[in-house]
Amino acid sequence: MTYIEEEKIQRTIALILGWRCLDTGTKEFWSPPNSNASHVNFPKWHSDLNACHEFEKSLTPELWPVYCEKLRLCTLNKTDAEATHASALQRCIAFISTHSAIQCPTAQ
Repeated sequence: MTYIEEEKIQRTIALILGWRCLDTGTKEFWSPPNSNASHVNFPKWHSDLNACHEFEKSLTPELWPVYCEKLRLCTLNKTDAEATHASALQRCIAFISTHSAIQCPTAQ
C-alpha cells in the first residue's frame, strides 16, 4: 500500500469519527472529537487492530450488522466467524464502506 492510500484511509476514518481539520493553506492540523488539541497524529487504523477496535466501538447497533456483512465481503469469507480474522486494513475498508457508497471487492 502506498503512503497516499494509507493517508486517504486515515483521513476518511478520521472524518467519519468526527475529527476536525484546520487547513492553514500550508499545513493541516487535526483535532480528535471533543478535544481542543490540534496537530494530533491519527491512530494507525490501517495497521493496528487495537485502533480498529476503537472505531468498531463507535458503530451503532443499527450499523453493526451492516459492518459485519461488509467485513465478511471484504475478507471474502463465507461466515462471520471466519471474518473475525480480518486484517486491520480489511476492517478499515469495511468500516469506510459501512459509512459510504464504497463497495468491497467480492469473489468472482
